[in-house]
Amino acid sequence: MSKLTGNLIANTYKQLLQVGSNNTGLTSTEQTVQDGSGENSALKLSKSAVDINGTFKLNGVAITTNASAINAITDLTGITGLVAVSSGDVYGRTLTAGTGITIGNGDGTEGNPTIAVSLADTTINVAKVSASAATFNDTVSAGFFVGDGSGLVNVPSAEGGTVKFIEAGTGIKITVDGAVSSNIPVSGTILVSADQNFGTVSVSTAFVATGSAVFGTLSATNIDADELLMAGVSAANVTEVAAVSALTKTNLDSITSINSIIGDGSNFATSAELAAVSSALATSIATANTRITSVSDFAVALSATMATSIGTANTRITSVSDYAVALSATLAASIGTANTRITSVSDYVVALSATLAASIGTANTRITSVSDYAVALSATLATSIGNSNAAITSINAILGDGSNFATSAELATVSAALATSIATANTRITSVSDFAVALSATMATSIGTANTRITSVSDYAVALSATLATSIGTRLAIANNLSDLNNAGTARTNLGVAIGSDVEAYDPDILKADTADELTAGFSAAAYNAGTQTTGTYTPDVDNGNFQYTINGGAHTLGVPSKNCTMVILYKNNASAGTVTTSGYTKVDGDTISTTDGDEFFFYITRVNDGTTTFSMLTVKALQ
Repeated sequence: MSKLTGNLIANTYKQLLQVGSNNTGLTSTEQTVQDGSGENSALKLSKSAVDINGTFKLNGVAITTNASAINAITDLTGITGLVAVSSGDVYGRTLTAGTGITIGNGDGTEGNPTIAVSLADTTINVAKVSASAATFNDTVSAGFFVGDGSGLVNVPSAEGGTVKFIEAGTGIKITVDGAVSSNIPVSGTILVSADQNFGTVSVSTAFVATGSAVFGTLSATNIDADELLMAGVSAANVTEVAAVSALTKTNLDSITSINSIIGDGSNFATSAELAAVSSALATSIATANTRITSVSDFAVALSATMATSIGTANTRITSVSDYAVALSATLAASIGTANTRITSVSDYVVALSATLAASIGTANTRITSVSDYAVALSATLATSIGNSNAAITSINAILGDGSNFATSAELATVSAALATSIATANTRITSVSDFAVALSATMATSIGTANTRITSVSDYAVALSATLATSIGTRLAIANNLSDLNNAGTARTNLGVAIGSDVEAYDPDILKADTADELTAGFSAAAYNAGTQTTGTYTPDVDNGNFQYTINGGAHTLGVPSKNCTMVILYKNNASAGTVTTSGYTKVDGDTISTTDGDEFFFYITRVNDGTTTFSMLTVKALQ
């Protein structure tokens, strides 16, 4: 550190420390100690207090605890011996020896306490003694010994010098702690084994088996003869025995009946008769099997057919769906061409009128032809009838006097037949004539109907032309580009683009993000409340505004904004203010950020990315 002697004030004033302003010096209020240029130090002074806002060091080592932790350290003055703490209270304690125990330096003031055990002439009562080896000089008394006792020595001779076991005999099972054992070394349970194999068992009153029992030969002085009841047999079993008995009786009756029917008179069937019945039954069974196989095959085939049918149905459903889609497209195309077809209606009506006129002319021609045909048919039939009469006269002339010729009766018969045929021909001629008249009337009616329809179609064409002309007259012309709208403002409202409510009217002074401009008037901006920062990282977002304010409520990190910007943030400390870490910035300068409650700072932040690297600067200015 250089001396001030011989130096100009202008060259050394920054090396001086100052407190306060207006030459007031120290006061009762804490004031930050600054250098000659006004830079704050971590030290605050008043007439009665010293406040350190930065890191406090002793011999170059930083004290990391805070003032609250230091204040919480208990004053141990006057405490002697071992220290015990209970609910914030501190006590001095001394170890005190109990029976069989000796303690040296019990309060630890002259060294570590030493503890020794002295069990001479001491009786110890314990719940359990466990040791790999132990020697007892007198009598050992215990409720029981754990283990098989094989390690015990000096067992009284009255017990044979060893420990006795309870051994399991025939039909007896021993369990120790839930496991089957052949003997009980200490304690356990003796049970009769559920599985037994006896030679001869004699019972004087009754033998009861709750499960199953297998006997070689079972002898009893009495078995209930009417129901075969024995102790332990359920009513259901008795019912089953009765059912078997009844079925056996039915079978016996059936055999007797068969013998009486197919026997030879001695009430028994012969071997030949039984063979015939057997053969018939075999044939019947084979037939039944064939039918069963047929039914099974039919079921398999039916299943396959149904599967095929279902698959076909699915295919058809898919086809119908595809058809529906294609039909929709076709209908759309058809609707699109409908207007074109309407245009050709008038032409079609004209062509239809001409066609109907030609058809009516053809019909008249055909009616005339039918009439001519009826006249010609009448002439032809008349000629035919004349020929028939001539033929009859010729027959009478030719057949002569009856020698090998037809008799008069025969000729009369022929004559009658011909008369009937002629009458039939006349009836048919009359029928044809009536048909021609009826056809003529029907055609006249049809022609009248056609004329009416032609008139109707013509009137429809005229009305349709007028309707189309009116409809077309109300349509917008493409070439006018919407200039022929009745009310452009109403149209914009209907379209949701009304100027002033849906869209903004044109204004040459509107600022655009991608267009350079010059402001000729000032503007203000609202300050965004970023809340209280207590922990973690607080990264200012310029989208919330270029002016923001926040509260330092705990130790946290101030992050660099993610977008290029210039921001001003007002930082305020509350009672929980903590250290603000700013290591993420390229450059940090200005005043020291304190944690004193009520201190305020302006943080000036600039962030720029040149396409490859982000540069950021934070300038801190204390406001107190």
